Amino acid sequence: MEGKTQGKDIMLLCKGWYNKDKYKTLKDALKAYYHKYYDNEDIDPDYGFIDRVLLKPAIQELLTDRFKHLFVSCLFDTDGFDIWKFDKMMIKELSYEEELYYRLTKFLHGLRRYENDNTELIDTNDYWLIVDGHKALHEDII
Repeated sequence: MEGKTQGKDIMLLCKGWYNKDKYKTLKDALKAYYHKYYDNEDIDPDYGFIDRVLLKPAIQELLTDRFKHLFVSCLFDTDGFDIWKFDKMMIKELSYEEELYYRLTKFLHGLRRYENDNTELIDTNDYWLIVDGHKALHEDII
């Protein structure tokens, strides 16, 4: 799985590698990604659409034996699941699709690109430049 792929794009977006001034939420960034790469402005992706069309294929691409335990935990563990630390005033009854969206994006956010011994788990080298000793995206994903 060398080079740039849709799964790696989605994972990096879930890790927050998007312009937060331009896209206020991850959902906004994922919608923009869909519109850009699928060239379809007629659809306004909702949570279920994003789950099926963007998150599912990304997870299918990136899910390995190394990440299966994290995946199962993100889907089934309810103890301490904070839905990205929402402010208490924002907590509400979530639809199945919306809760699944938060669980799947939490999984992708939690993926480690390197093992503790610097063994590469997910090769994202094609995405980065080193600028003044800091990693920066070579080009915006969206």
